Amino acid sequence: VSVDRDFAGVVEGCAGRDVTWISEPIARVFRELHARGQAHSVEVWEGEALVGGVYGGTLGAAFFGESMFSRRTDASK
Repeated sequence: VSVDRDFAGVVEGCAGRDVTWISEPIARVFRELHARGQAHSVEVWEGEALVGGVYGGTLGAAFFGESMFSRRTDASK
């Protein structure tokens, strides 16, 4: 498990569905927020493979999860 190791990979994993609300403009804004330290991700790894994660924005000490994904059972939890 890591934090902010692969923010873009987590956003891509969350958007990688047949139907998604995570458009490229939304992904871009979150990548920009991440670059400013205002968005973070938690990644779950199986070896070198990204198998789950969550990303979201922060406001003060609060974290607001936007989306999560898992490629293995419960990897997003």
